[in-house]
Amino acid sequence: MDSESSLVLVATLRSDVARLTLRVAELEAAAAARNRAEGGAGSEAEEAVDDGAALLTFAVEDDAADDHFRFALSEPQLPYLRANPLCVLLVALPDGASHVLACGSADKSLALSDWRANRTLARVELSAAVLSLAASPRCEPSARLLAAGCMDGAVHVLSLSGACDLALLQTVQCHTRYVVALRWSATGRYLATGSWDHSCVVFALAAEAETVAVESAGAASSSSSSPPLPPSAAVSAIGPLVKVKKFLFGCHVESVEFISTASDKGGGGGGASADVETTDNMLIIAVAESVDLFHVDLPTTAASATSIDDAAGGRGSGCSTWTLRPLNMNARGDSHVSFSAMDLRRCPGDSRLLLVATDKGRVLVLRGGTTQVLRTFVGHTAGDLSHPRVAWSPCGRYALSNTEESGAIVVWSLATARIVRRIGDEDDGDCPASHCHRSAVRSLDVVVEEGGGTDGDGVLIASCAFDKRLKVWKQKGGD
Repeated sequence: MDSESSLVLVATLRSDVARLTLRVAELEAAAAARNRAEGGAGSEAEEAVDDGAALLTFAVEDDAADDHFRFALSEPQLPYLRANPLCVLLVALPDGASHVLACGSADKSLALSDWRANRTLARVELSAAVLSLAASPRCEPSARLLAAGCMDGAVHVLSLSGACDLALLQTVQCHTRYVVALRWSATGRYLATGSWDHSCVVFALAAEAETVAVESAGAASSSSSSPPLPPSAAVSAIGPLVKVKKFLFGCHVESVEFISTASDKGGGGGGASADVETTDNMLIIAVAESVDLFHVDLPTTAASATSIDDAAGGRGSGCSTWTLRPLNMNARGDSHVSFSAMDLRRCPGDSRLLLVATDKGRVLVLRGGTTQVLRTFVGHTAGDLSHPRVAWSPCGRYALSNTEESGAIVVWSLATARIVRRIGDEDDGDCPASHCHRSAVRSLDVVVEEGGGTDGDGVLIASCAFDKRLKVWKQKGGD
């Protein structure tokens, strides 16, 4: 076969693959439509998605309700950054009255900004480029804990006060490579970290520990070349966190998330109460090049949490609660790795639901602790080398994701599994070309402003992209 014939054959095969991919998407959409037709629809109807007991239900809204979920870029626009922004987070101040924008950058900085006034409130230099951020849902007592994962494997724990002051509480060198994932549990009791050194480490609050080995956490320190931040006087020598467990895998950890398998809903909000103490009973770990999601049952009391490690070996009466269980995501249960999970997010409206971004152009909604796929979202682009990131709307009616093909944020309706919005897309009609990200979004976060409370009012979306820009999108009519 000559070279020209080979090129023709390759082009034909690529065209066939593209047609088959499109056909699969069409069949999935048709199947979803049949399921909706069989289950009924209406403004007051509910669609059961769990077999038998109807544990999980989604309110099926009229299509007109999606028109309220529209966004415009906040004013003033945030400036162009000199260093690449790597992660963003909208952090509620301890008084709960407002949010500030936290951004970790490639220049080792962690910055807090008042996005409304376009001014920097605080800026600190950490040990390396900041890859991940997570804010504790609880306040201790007039400050909020903020965790930052860095490229050198360090995790920094800082205190954010109501005056937007940052104080370094603890630096833990718990990994040897990039810390790409950080999550607090719904009650703020645990912090889980995921790294490209193939490990996941779980920490517990030292304030809730009865007995703790000092060497498991290490003294508060800073490995930054810059002068260390002043430590908080309220923190003991071992810092606010104690390591209780470490898991090793065959490939790098991409994401971690805490969910609930209990019947009560909620968790993941800004304030934890005793009523939701039992919701953070499971940790889920996503590992690259694996068909499995790894599930870990957590102890439900602080005493059992800190007795697990006994300095390092996983001994103690509560050891069985830390068992690692792989659950296969393939529909047929085979071992072929057709896709991998890249990002995990629990649903704020029902913490039993898990949003899973994959590296094959699909976003899944799973029932936590099972392999049951409740929804499959398609219509965006996410390939093997992409950086897929997902988020829920505050009440769990919508799922959001970045897309490899543009700087837009794709929004799906959970009730209909259809794309209802492409935020920041020139074709969406709500965003002028000058307001759009010029390259793919690499991190996003979604919150609701004080007094909002629903997806129909007060929702904020923060995004950063490879174009070195930060943006905050404000819901139209949400003032």
